[in-house]
Amino acid sequence: MSKKYLGEEFDIHTGGTDHISIHHENEIAQSKGECGKNPARYWIHSEFLQVDGGKMSKSLGNTYTIGDLEEKGYSAFDFKFLTFSMNYNTKMNFTFESLKTSRKSVINLRKLYLEHLNSKNHKITEDTKNDDIDIIIEECIKGFEKSLLDNLNMAKAISYVWKLAKYDKKDTKIAEAMIKLDKIMGIDLENSEKYLEEIKDKEEELNNSDKNYVEAQKLLEERKFAKESKEYDKADILRDKIANLGFVVIDEKQGSRIERKENWLQKS
Repeated sequence: MSKKYLGEEFDIHTGGTDHISIHHENEIAQSKGECGKNPARYWIHSEFLQVDGGKMSKSLGNTYTIGDLEEKGYSAFDFKFLTFSMNYNTKMNFTFESLKTSRKSVINLRKLYLEHLNSKNHKITEDTKNDDIDIIIEECIKGFEKSLLDNLNMAKAISYVWKLAKYDKKDTKIAEAMIKLDKIMGIDLENSEKYLEEIKDKEEELNNSDKNYVEAQKLLEERKFAKESKEYDKADILRDKIANLGFVVIDEKQGSRIERKENWLQKS
């Protein structure tokens, strides 16, 4: 198959570390016996993926497909971004806690991209040079590319994407640079608005179908009237009832709202 579609020699052959000693040696032997050439110029072997610090296997019931993750509210992008945190030749430990963090990172990256995309063009001020934006963009693109050439050091490469995204002066040029880097990342930043809307719709759907959420909202309304009537002891009791349902009450100037405890803990 490789000869038919890629020729007698091609650039990169990938596989797991368990293929080094037998499977890939056999491929080389077969290729050399058939045409006298090593089929690949570079062999890239990835380490094993662990789950919760242990082996992943069907017998243990801890194997997950992308479909399984999507059913739990995650996307393929969330998992992909998680893999960027480790080098391909280092064992990676998968946990749903780390996947949650990755999901949050993808959401934040999309929001920052849209902030740059929807900003007005860069305005020159007394303390800002005209070429500031161009300098930071050039530095980050070069750093990104250099990191990839350093044995596919994706974790370091992503740090340059964040440096661009978090640049305090919002500019459409930075949005364009992020899209350029995304051709390698493959997070589909260009359609970020669509994905964020989908996430918002899913959360609203989850809230509306969650009996605890509906009950917590009723208790929040009761608490509002209790505070207005200066029944502070009753308000405290209602806050505790809301907490027992898995939500945190957040009092703000414009009013009170509830947030799922797990989401609140991630931010704090």
